[in-house]
Amino acid sequence: MLLLTNTYSQDASSFDSIPLFKEDTTQYFIAPININSENSEYSPVFTKGQILFASDRNNMLGVVYTNETEKSLIDFYIAQKIDSLTFKPAKSFSKTINTVFNDGPGCYSKDLSSIYFSSNSSYELNLKPKKVTLKNLQLFQSDFTKNTWTKPIKLPFCKSDFSFTHPCLSPDGKTLYFTSNMTGGYCGMDLYYSKLTNGVWSSPVNLGSKINSTFNEVFPFVSDINILYFSSDAPENFGGLDIYSFDFNDTINSKKKILEAPINSNKNDFCEFIDPTKHESNFSSNRDPVKKDDIFFFNNKYPSIKNCTKYISPSYCFTFYEESTVSGLTSDDQTKLVYEWNLG
Repeated sequence: MLLLTNTYSQDASSFDSIPLFKEDTTQYFIAPININSENSEYSPVFTKGQILFASDRNNMLGVVYTNETEKSLIDFYIAQKIDSLTFKPAKSFSKTINTVFNDGPGCYSKDLSSIYFSSNSSYELNLKPKKVTLKNLQLFQSDFTKNTWTKPIKLPFCKSDFSFTHPCLSPDGKTLYFTSNMTGGYCGMDLYYSKLTNGVWSSPVNLGSKINSTFNEVFPFVSDINILYFSSDAPENFGGLDIYSFDFNDTINSKKKILEAPINSNKNDFCEFIDPTKHESNFSSNRDPVKKDDIFFFNNKYPSIKNCTKYISPSYCFTFYEESTVSGLTSDDQTKLVYEWNLG
């Protein structure tokens, strides 16, 4: 448990320090990880002791590309994990994938042989000025072959008139979830999915009104136990983007649920990633007023216990005997006196 505590030893008769002990009412431990910078870091993906994330930080090549509004562009970065909060210095992910356009966020296939990601690059070799006119985001796939990533290929259902971004694979790798503003949705950005059949991705299907709304639903993630997490800026939430969950195991009866504070805040909270092996999670947020988007670690400090036997309050009946009537009776006409209190 990631808490700093002091342990005291004292006699049972000493009560002076009892007021120092306070009930811990916070269920979660939350802290930023050390790779955050003054720029934005978000969309963490963990695998084999590494973190892959998107950032508009300096690309360490001495060149910073911006769009027409002077906003820095996104690239992929990767860093080696030391512990839950500490990572080695981040490095640029791949020269094949990172371009002078926005590249990211993305996700790996389960066997790590492919990466799916969003970009507004055409991946054609041409030099661009430091100011770039951006096109709509599209989804791409790159495969890891001969110790390098292949030239990205755009997924067949993407249309240049709309944006397609925030890809996430289902645990079995056969369904790709993503965000798009394509026509036929509920307004703004909606969540969609595409099925992989005989090596071909199907036409996108909207996830429906149980999840999507007239507001923006973005950044899907499906956990190892088939729970969908996503963010929405619907006005009934804490403020800005907030993280919701939806149980894919029972789509008929399930309803989307907003995650509690302090995971959600009055700022933007998004991009949850759950490590099924350690029951730990990471998410992104701009809750720090001094910084931009940061990646945070959180875990549940207390175990979640399920299928418990319901506690039944015991019922007691106490019987007391008067000692002089139980032993040492000298007369046959003396009767044992029995006193009984029923305390419920």
